[in-house]
Amino acid sequence: MAKIAKTHEDIEAQILEIQSKKATLVEEGQQRVGLDSTGFYDQEIYGGGDSRFEGYVTSIAANEQEE
Repeated sequence: MAKIAKTHEDIEAQILEIQSKKATLVEEGQQRVGLDSTGFYDQEIYGGGDSRFEGYVTSIAANEQEE
């Protein structure tokens, strides 16, 4: 797949190659990690707050005056 496909046959060959690689990955599914299987995310990047709304004003004023 190093060269650029220019003909219909080249494109079809690339598609078949990609599909076979994808099928191989699906068969080897045990090696992949699920989205939530580790239970860990980097708190330095994503923050460690308990609430996703931490730091925001979550109340709505009953009138048009700011709080």
